[in-house]
Amino acid sequence: MLLDTWALADTVMKRWYWVLLGAIVFAALGAAYGWHRWKPYHIATAQLIRFDEKNSAEFFKYQEISQPTFVTILESPGLLESASRKAAPGITADDLASRLAVLPARESDVVTITVEADTAERAMSLVNCYVTNAVDYLKKLQKDDALKDNGYLSNQLAQMTQDIKDKKDNLKALPRFDPLRSTGPSSTGQQLLTAQGELDQALTKFTDEHPEVKAKKKLVAQLQQRLAQDSTNAPPIVAAPGKTVETDSELLRLEIQMLENNRILMHTRQREAEQYSQNPPGYCRVFAMAEMKDAIYVDPKMKIAFLGIMGGFGGITLIIALILLCELADNRVKTVMDLKRVARLPVIATLGDVNKMHPAEQASWAFRTWTAMQSRLSLSANHGMVCGFTSSGVGQGRSTWIRLLAKAVSAAFAC
Repeated sequence: MLLDTWALADTVMKRWYWVLLGAIVFAALGAAYGWHRWKPYHIATAQLIRFDEKNSAEFFKYQEISQPTFVTILESPGLLESASRKAAPGITADDLASRLAVLPARESDVVTITVEADTAERAMSLVNCYVTNAVDYLKKLQKDDALKDNGYLSNQLAQMTQDIKDKKDNLKALPRFDPLRSTGPSSTGQQLLTAQGELDQALTKFTDEHPEVKAKKKLVAQLQQRLAQDSTNAPPIVAAPGKTVETDSELLRLEIQMLENNRILMHTRQREAEQYSQNPPGYCRVFAMAEMKDAIYVDPKMKIAFLGIMGGFGGITLIIALILLCELADNRVKTVMDLKRVARLPVIATLGDVNKMHPAEQASWAFRTWTAMQSRLSLSANHGMVCGFTSSGVGQGRSTWIRLLAKAVSAAFAC
C-alpha cells in the first residue's frame, strides 16, 4: 500500500506543470469573481434605544413588545418601504434591506443599525433616515392599537349608557314603595357593590385566569344569588288597592349602581385610549445619530486575496484528483508494483532509458542485474530459473537488455 501511494505521488509529481497551471487558473478565477463581487464601501452606524415607559394611565394599558419583537419590527417590510420612500435620493426597499443590518446588544436595550453605501455621505443619510422613520413607524403602530381600543371602548360605553337608561326606566315603572321601607341597598347589596368594585380593580391588573380574579368572581356570584333569595323572600309591597308586586327594586337599583361604576371605569379607559391615540409615546427613541467622522471605509482587497488563495488550493486539489482518477482508470502496466500485481512474479531488475545512459552506466547495470540473477541460480544444480523480459511496446530495449546481460556474463567468466 505504501509503495502504491508513492507510485501515485510520483505520477502526480511527473505532471507538476498541470498542477501549477490549475492553481494559477483557479486562483485567477477566484480573484476575478471577488473583484467583481466586492467593491469598496462605507459603513455608517446609528443607535436606537428601546424603552418600556411606565404607563401613566391608571387603567388603559398599551401593548408592550419584547426585544426580539422589537428587532423583528425593525426589519419588517413595512418599515423598509416607508424609509425607502423618504430616502433622498430614492432607493428600493429590497436594496435598502440588502444594505441594512440590525444588531441588538446583549443584555441591553440598545440596538445598533448599520447601512452600507458607496460613499460615507450616502451611508450616513440612509441610516439617519432609517432610524428616524423607525421611531415614527413604531409610534404609528402604537397609535393604531390605541385607536382600535378607543373605538371598541366607545361602543361599549354607548351600550352601557343605554343599559343604564333602560334599567332606570324600568325602575320608574315599578309601583311606589312603602315610605316606611328603606330605599337604600341592604347589607347584602352593599357587600355586592364592594365585591364588584374589587373585581373591577383586579381586572385592570390581572387576566381572567388569575387566582385573585377567579376568587372575586366567585364571591360576586354568591352575593348575587343571596340577594336574589332575599328579594324572593321579602314581603310584597302594596302599590294600589287590590294590587301587589314583588319587591325587586333593590336588586334593580343595585344593578344600576354597578353599571354606573363600570361606566365610570370604562369612560376613564376610553379617555386614556383617546389620549394615547392622539399622542403615542412610542417604543423607542434615537440614541445616537450617524456622523461623518464615524463612517468606516471597508477595502475588500483582503477578501479578494483570500478568495484567490482558496481558488488556487481548490485548483490544486481538482487537478490532483483528475490526475489520480485518470491514473486509476488506466489499466496499462506502468510501474514495478503493477507488474508484480499482474504477473504475480518477483521483479529482479528494471532498465531505464538506454538512450540516456552512458555505456559505463549500461555495463554497471548489467553487472548488478547478473549478480542478482546469479544469486537465484545458485540454489542447487537441479533447480533452474526462467526469466522474462517485458516492455510497454516494440523497440523499448528487450533485446538490448539481453545483449547487455550477455556481455556481463562473458566478462564475469572471462575473469
